[in-house]
Amino acid sequence: DGIRDLVRSRGLGDVYKRQRQKVAKGGHKHFLLSNQPCRVPLGQVGFHPDNRGGQGIVPFHTHNIASDICRNGLSTRRSPPVALVVVPEKERAAWQSANRKKEENNPLLPHCSSNEEMVYASFTGTHFVHALKLIAEGDRTFMNGANATPLRWVSGDTEGPIIQEQGVQAFIYGEGLWHDRAALLSLMADSNIDGEVLPLHTRTVYQVLNRMMYRGCEPSRITSGMSRPVAL
Repeated sequence: DGIRDLVRSRGLGDVYKRQRQKVAKGGHKHFLLSNQPCRVPLGQVGFHPDNRGGQGIVPFHTHNIASDICRNGLSTRRSPPVALVVVPEKERAAWQSANRKKEENNPLLPHCSSNEEMVYASFTGTHFVHALKLIAEGDRTFMNGANATPLRWVSGDTEGPIIQEQGVQAFIYGEGLWHDRAALLSLMADSNIDGEVLPLHTRTVYQVLNRMMYRGCEPSRITSGMSRPVAL
């Protein structure tokens, strides 16, 4: 879910390259479906509720990643394939409900997809995928601020519009990996460790602001003078 440090710059491609290597080297690769990677429509992808220690997805991370994409654009290096797992049909309704509840209760998140669409849970690149969803909506702004920067594809970005039309590049794993809970949680934990480079005090501030958003507060005045990390 990579986020770049305030001082040490790490590219999106560097973060996901390590994640992809971990996935490729794992003993679970026999779950990988054939003809991979492929493009998957954004509306078919949701987050795993157990990601980030049960948070599923962190709205502020999502907006920071979207902001970085809108400033710097995408490329093959900056948008390598993410890893998805097929959610078993018997568990899909509960998973879809968890995604919908999270997205409906937090205005910073993308508008939820229809239940008929969502079939894959991301276990790497979760915040990246949802940042793409925000931009694809076409009418979102950074942190939903009234006068904030619009979240739009940067001029000259060819990959972004392709993702919006055809989907994100992804490696898809079969239901067997979903049932191997220990392996799936380990993969998500590895992905999150790669992205956990924000200073502790900065993460704490963002957690406070996140709670403020739940209460309907406008964080723009607070964040306007705060140095934000470049998110990836």
